[in-house]
Amino acid sequence: MPFAVFCRFCGKQFKTGVSLRKHYELKHHEDRLFETTNIFVDEFGNRCDEPKATALGNDAELQEYLKWLSALVERINMSLVPDHPGKWCHIDCFQVPERYFRHILHRLESPRLDSVRDVSHRRQPIFKRTARRLSYKIFEEQTFKRILEEQDSLLFKSHALFSNQDEVPDISNMEAEEALEFAKARAKKPVPRPTSRSSMEISTGEGRSTREVELIWWPSLYSRSLYGKLTLRFYVKKTSI
Repeated sequence: MPFAVFCRFCGKQFKTGVSLRKHYELKHHEDRLFETTNIFVDEFGNRCDEPKATALGNDAELQEYLKWLSALVERINMSLVPDHPGKWCHIDCFQVPERYFRHILHRLESPRLDSVRDVSHRRQPIFKRTARRLSYKIFEEQTFKRILEEQDSLLFKSHALFSNQDEVPDISNMEAEEALEFAKARAKKPVPRPTSRSSMEISTGEGRSTREVELIWWPSLYSRSLYGKLTLRFYVKKTSI
């Protein structure tokens, strides 16, 4: 069942919020209406039932969520290792409580839904002929950090330097005093020279080359539990030095 969002000026329909925003800017020279929530409807005019942004209700739930989040941060950080070339990365979380995803939306301050599709799911953890796929897109690194830095067990890394396979300190990320101390220590004990740099690119991109972080939520994979599948999709660039 196709879903679409409509221009409030001319009534033209679009499959994604990003294409609607470009339409507002290029055709109507107006982007303030995009600040409101995107309302997706099906071919019969029925609105898509999307999850509501809701903070976790008690401290016990929050602590369990933060443990889960720290594992997710570790998986994201490990995408920077130079063992494979730069590419679009996908991280799948198979059995995510619905309340966790609602909390993520709360941390993102109720982001706009970018697209809705009913498609087949032909891979693990479950095979379904039709399942709903909701997409949310993030174009700013600080917004993405707002989710990940709620936990303090691990530091989220959007970029890193490596000497062959080993990570080395990046002086460009240090405060002035810390950088000075590092330079003094390096003078006494040489540090291996960096051979590569890995960085997560989060922006609107240029032209057709998009560089967003996409949160893909599958709310209807499991029919008898309040779990869903969450996929994070992002681009990691890797360059030799």
